[in-house]
Amino acid sequence: MGRGAGANTALRDAQLLRDKLVAVRNRDIELVQAIGMYEQTMLRYSAVAVRESLQGMNDSGLDLEPIRRTMAAPGCVPRCAAWIVCPRSNAA
Repeated sequence: MGRGAGANTALRDAQLLRDKLVAVRNRDIELVQAIGMYEQTMLRYSAVAVRESLQGMNDSGLDLEPIRRTMAAPGCVPRCAAWIVCPRSNAA
């Protein structure tokens, strides 16, 4: 993943959510089911995008350990995000 990946992921999120809300409006599925389906799908591809972005950062030769320590700090980020960004931390 390169530049613009975050924006592309945000647009993908918006399209997926729109599709689920249209299905609710059309009475194809219930709202709670639509939100669950949106979250499951979004979490799958967003986790891949974050990992690919992190790999790109690792390949850049930057010292990322200070960032990892900050991201794994209690209360810094949600537990699932800390696990995605800092798989070596105890945040999971």
